Amino acid sequence: MKRRAVRLTLSFFLAGVLAFAFFGCGAAESRVQSVSTNGTQQSERFEFPTHEFQLYQEVLKEGSFSGSFAEFLQEINTTVCDDTAAVNRAMTSVVSVECDKSAGSGVIYSLNKATGNAYIITNYHVVYYANSAGVYSMSNNIRIYLYGGYVAGRAIPATYYGGDINFDVAVLKVSECADFIETETHPVYASPAAMTDSDAVTAGERVYALGNPNAEGFSVTAGVVSVPLEYVPVRRADGKVTITLPEIRTDAAINHGNSGGGLFNARGELIGIVNARDDSEDFLGYAIPINTVTTVVREALLGRD
Repeated sequence: MKRRAVRLTLSFFLAGVLAFAFFGCGAAESRVQSVSTNGTQQSERFEFPTHEFQLYQEVLKEGSFSGSFAEFLQEINTTVCDDTAAVNRAMTSVVSVECDKSAGSGVIYSLNKATGNAYIITNYHVVYYANSAGVYSMSNNIRIYLYGGYVAGRAIPATYYGGDINFDVAVLKVSECADFIETETHPVYASPAAMTDSDAVTAGERVYALGNPNAEGFSVTAGVVSVPLEYVPVRRADGKVTITLPEIRTDAAINHGNSGGGLFNARGELIGIVNARDDSEDFLGYAIPINTVTTVVREALLGRD
């Protein structure tokens, strides 16, 4: 489809909705305790929130466009004066992570659409927690929901693949689930996150926290980088000791369930993995810099496949 045709359709559809794209609200999380997902009620209310996706479905029905959702967002990018298209592209790399007793978020590190194999980054504390007897262990019932496929019955089984409890980083693996990635009746648009150098992050830079707050579906909250790098004490996933992690501080709202989700810049590039918040100091949010995270991920994947 010609870009001009997309613009014409877009001008009618988006006129009254872009102002609502980034509205959100949030609570806060503790500096001495990683973002907790324990006790979060898993919801049966599944949402697909973006207006751009609705527009994409409309132009597919009209037959005026036949490309992927990501290609459609690239087409309309020049018609949107804010960060909407870039952030919507980033949302295709975000997943919901649900376990027996908790729910959090994750980010797709790599994806093979031919085989359905994927590696997903999340927080260690999302998938490692105590049972009723107070004994900590890794969940053996991890489920993934892809963006666009967050509807009842579309859970994808995942397994813990590796990680480091001292960095609060876990790697999950999804195997041979190509049928869940995209079908005629249930289109799902998934892509690996575009990553950038987190050492180049600057104070005041616009950022967006993408995840699954309160286990109610994918959402976006916006803010800025408050501090590009600081060292923050957080409670380790096993609750036994306090560790100190490098963190990007942001004023973007971070809610329970955002753990393991992404902190993205205005270009839709991943700069950190959300892992903590501070209840006591004006609701500050924190993300582990992606440079630190990818070091842990590469170690986990090294020599395994």
